[in-house]
Amino acid sequence: MAEVLIIYGTREGHTAVVADHLQRPLESAGHVVRICSIDDAPTCPIGYDLVLIGSSVHQGHHPKAMVRWIKGNAEQLNRLPTGFFQVSLSSAGTGGGPDAAQQYVDSLIRATGWHPGVTGCFAGALMYSHYGLLKRSMVRSIAQSAGLGTDVHQDYDYTDYQAVARFAREAEALLYGLAPSASA
Repeated sequence: MAEVLIIYGTREGHTAVVADHLQRPLESAGHVVRICSIDDAPTCPIGYDLVLIGSSVHQGHHPKAMVRWIKGNAEQLNRLPTGFFQVSLSSAGTGGGPDAAQQYVDSLIRATGWHPGVTGCFAGALMYSHYGLLKRSMVRSIAQSAGLGTDVHQDYDYTDYQAVARFAREAEALLYGLAPSASA
């Protein structure tokens, strides 16, 4: 049984949903999981056997608080089994698609000096119910050009939860010194 910390940074809440989906298989495997937002994250990840960090991406950027936390803890994180998951509509095909999503991950790794053992890029959600009028209109236009949902009276979840479960298993394998088969 391992102590697992999952930290997430989110704007509309969907990265928290993905974090919850990571928590379930880890708890089912007998691990004790603490999940928290970056705002409630411990100052340092000491005392955990596995640390998973997840972040949304908006307009090509991760939340500043997330980047600061990772930079401040990179030395400790690099000593532990760790994983990073990113949630963005780029992974669903907007804003440059999956290649752009991976570039955001690579940029974060370069900027922070952290080297997670596994990474995963998951498609996000269109959360029209969380957007103001201007943002809803702007996002609808982007979604239309990408072939995504445009009915502003409903939300659209594009996350592949089977891929999220695979990522959880790959991250868990790090606890046993096993190399991941492939990133999600």
